[in-house]
Amino acid sequence: MRLKEIVQDGIDVFVLEGEIDFHFAPCFRALLQSKLKVQCPALVLDFAGVDFIDSRGIALVIEYLRDCAAYGGKVCLASLNPDVQPIIDMVRLETVMPIFGSVPQAIAALKNPPASPRAVV
Repeated sequence: MRLKEIVQDGIDVFVLEGEIDFHFAPCFRALLQSKLKVQCPALVLDFAGVDFIDSRGIALVIEYLRDCAAYGGKVCLASLNPDVQPIIDMVRLETVMPIFGSVPQAIAALKNPPASPRAVV
């Protein structure tokens, strides 16, 4: 698993590649926790390069969603890899957090939120 952190148009983006699984989970959790400590207002998780996520990885995403909401932070997924889409669909992650077709769409939505906070594009 590799992670590259960028800031695009004022929004933090984690560009993830590889597998988010048992082995990467502690590192991924530490990175997400670092965003919580600075109360990151908005984070996009770019899943274009993610080819697998297990239950632990999904739990970390949901944990971050819950914890950042405590201070008004937002998180969303973008650019789901076709290999990961069925996993995300199976757990119905779109019912609790926004998922966008691309990083630019996610950034635009975070900068100008729609009337419905659970809009899925």
